[in-house]
Amino acid sequence: MLDPLKTSSYDYDLPKEFIATHPVSPADSARLLVYNRATNTITHTTFKNLIDFLPQNLSVFLNDTK
Repeated sequence: MLDPLKTSSYDYDLPKEFIATHPVSPADSARLLVYNRATNTITHTTFKNLIDFLPQNLSVFLNDTK
């Protein structure tokens, strides 16, 4: 059984070819995995579809200061 308090419980192999070395263009085409706890489902999508997974009454504040 995994101990959720030990960081070693979250170790896994990740092949180097799965590690991004350059930003994707356009940025909103970056891949996104969405896990729905209510239905126990996983959806593979992109960040341009993020709004489809957020509650309608959610407020999002962006800070674009440099």
